[in-house]
Amino acid sequence: MPEPLGPEVQTSCYVDANHAGNVVTRRSHTGINWFLNRSPITSVSRRQNTCEAATFNAATFNAELAALRTARDLTAALRLKLKSFGVRLQGPTDRHCDNQGSVAMSWFQSPPYRRNTE
Repeated sequence: MPEPLGPEVQTSCYVDANHAGNVVTRRSHTGINWFLNRSPITSVSRRQNTCEAATFNAATFNAELAALRTARDLTAALRLKLKSFGVRLQGPTDRHCDNQGSVAMSWFQSPPYRRNTE
């Protein structure tokens, strides 16, 4: 790796998933945007390889996790590329995600809304 030159830069990425957005195949979509400091440097929008066949809330959660997994892998590759160019990175990459699936699951699992199974 070359000697890092210049000031440190902060990397961040924003991740989102659209659960079953394709009305024909019911596949989810992943969208990822990367920023170097506050400037956009690249983005990815791709169809997820799997089709979740669970309940809506669990499938939404799984779609978000698949999007985060893709973001993690591509972020590692991007950081390695920036380091090989001699860019000095400031700490880990910040990842931002709305993750509506996990919020919905936690809301339905809270005691006032859980059904009594006894």
